[in-house]
Amino acid sequence: MLGSALVNGALLRPGVEHAQAQHAVPATIRLPQGISQHHTGQRSPGGLATTSLASGLVVALASRSAVRKQQQHRREKSVERSALTRSIPGYLRSSWLGSVKDSWKPEALRGNWSPVHTECAGLRAEVVAGAIPVDFPDGHFVQNGPNPRWVRPNAGYHPFEGDGMLHSVEIASAGKGSQSRCARYSNSWVRTAKWFAEDVAQRPLASGFIDDDMLRMGLNAALNVASVARAVPNIMWDGGLVAGGSGTANTSVIYHAGKVLALQEGSKPIVVSMPHLATEGPLAGSRGFTAHPKICPKTGELIWFNYGSPAGMSYGVWDRHGHPIHETVIPLPHSVMVHDIAITSRHTVVLDCPLRLAPDFTRGQGPVHLNKDIPMRFGILPRRGHGEDVTWYEVPGPGKMCFHVMNAYEHPSGDIVVVGCAQPEVSIWDMNLQHAHLERLTEWRISPRTKRVQERVLSEVPCDFPRINERFVGRPFRFGYAAAFDPGMCDANALKFRGVTKHDVHSAETATWEPGSGVYVGEPVFVPRVGADPDAEEDGYILVYSHNESTRTSEVLVLDARDFGQPPVCRIQLPRRVPYGFHVAWVPAEH
Repeated sequence: MLGSALVNGALLRPGVEHAQAQHAVPATIRLPQGISQHHTGQRSPGGLATTSLASGLVVALASRSAVRKQQQHRREKSVERSALTRSIPGYLRSSWLGSVKDSWKPEALRGNWSPVHTECAGLRAEVVAGAIPVDFPDGHFVQNGPNPRWVRPNAGYHPFEGDGMLHSVEIASAGKGSQSRCARYSNSWVRTAKWFAEDVAQRPLASGFIDDDMLRMGLNAALNVASVARAVPNIMWDGGLVAGGSGTANTSVIYHAGKVLALQEGSKPIVVSMPHLATEGPLAGSRGFTAHPKICPKTGELIWFNYGSPAGMSYGVWDRHGHPIHETVIPLPHSVMVHDIAITSRHTVVLDCPLRLAPDFTRGQGPVHLNKDIPMRFGILPRRGHGEDVTWYEVPGPGKMCFHVMNAYEHPSGDIVVVGCAQPEVSIWDMNLQHAHLERLTEWRISPRTKRVQERVLSEVPCDFPRINERFVGRPFRFGYAAAFDPGMCDANALKFRGVTKHDVHSAETATWEPGSGVYVGEPVFVPRVGADPDAEEDGYILVYSHNESTRTSEVLVLDARDFGQPPVCRIQLPRRVPYGFHVAWVPAEH
């Protein structure tokens, strides 16, 4: 691609800030696939020609076939469009959020929920306290979350509609043979069909479609239709709409079969390359599924599901290489939102919570509501079972929701134990802000023998985003971690977490670590240390993104899981502000 260059092996994109190259090297250009180097006539792998910019231009201009092949690569060109051809009106439409007071913004875009408007790659991050442990493995700490590029000033906004942006902190050796460690920061939007379409249109095309103000939502729906109609010819000619994946890819990120995947409910996974988070496109041959598939640490299988089918819940299994090996449909008599599932060593546990995807106007309930008159239930089937193999178990008491599961396992007694965060009330419009103080880490013990479910609250600390040492997924475990809600946030504008919790699910004890006043954190992730005993559940570190709202600085904190509650063993200050996000993942260097 004529607008990009590779320096020291790193793709430099116009308008994207990169770390300073350590040594001067001849510039190279990325040409459309099939254009070979002029002097040798050899075809370069992946279309990368290692020649000078001038000679590359001569080749591209001299060859009619090159012109035809360039037209086949509009998607690559459109990635650069915003930096190369952004109009002044388009710039103003996309940057107004960074120029006005918080009180003028939609509530869910204030403070550190406000988006950032630049991308960067490989910027050095400074260790400001402690040191990165020498037994900390090489890899990337990646966060996914909403970072809207275009928001109409008169529109409402919900974080579910924001464009996905990935933030990554790479931890690696400071140099060959060095014992010290260093960190580098990158961030990038996930390029979806929506991203490409709005990039061409230079205006919002889907702004304000999730809004509790029906009149405002209707007005913006009409404006969206008008904007799309105006931009359709350019969008179709550009080709990015076909090349990009559906949805916004803003919810989760996982690593499986050597690929990093950005996920959102019901959309195909989007493949992202490391270390600079470049979007490669939808995963070939995959089905759309939700943001929380499970990966079995023993077999390497990925277990996915999707509640978008009218026949029920689609369910499938991939092998460790990412190849589909099983698929079925689990019949459901109703339309329901299922955000997470659980797995054991042999079974899959399906959650059927009464969060209905149908309006109930007789009770004044919108299109997504919790019907507490209907009990929550669990469905259990063999991992490669079929829809008719599911056995259902009802949870006694009023219906509740569980968005996120910590883990599940098979007890020696034959019972199946599930641990997750239970919500007795749900408010989708504000991301459950008004009811977050009611959420509790809960254990459900399912007895196939008696057909009953026993429920036990494990912690009185309101929390969500539960995680464990992922070597213990589907196995008996003792410790889990989560993000603790700020008890005073019921009157806030958006969700915030005041600290990290460590739960002992055997004793039902909870320890909470808090970073201090005005500092909030995201979802924690457990990283085993180098040489960790595979059966030592606490032998590793907890990573978490944090943000100081007074200084407007963002950091990555490294906590010792074995000595939880003590100050971080390392604080890494990031060169850019990282907005609050949704889910995180640790991507090992062997990817």
